[in-house]
Amino acid sequence: MSALGEGGRSPYVIVNAYGDEIEAASAYLRYLALNGCSPLTVRSYGYGLL
Repeated sequence: MSALGEGGRSPYVIVNAYGDEIEAASAYLRYLALNGCSPLTVRSYGYGLL
């Protein structure tokens, strides 16, 4: 599993209503991905953060 998607950007990014990335939330999702959590788990946690 890679922590970076196309264009060198993480596939796990949380943004606000204005499209600005919420860095702390995105960093947490990257941490989960890099430490062996399945993509579906990371996705679930991301929806929980929303």
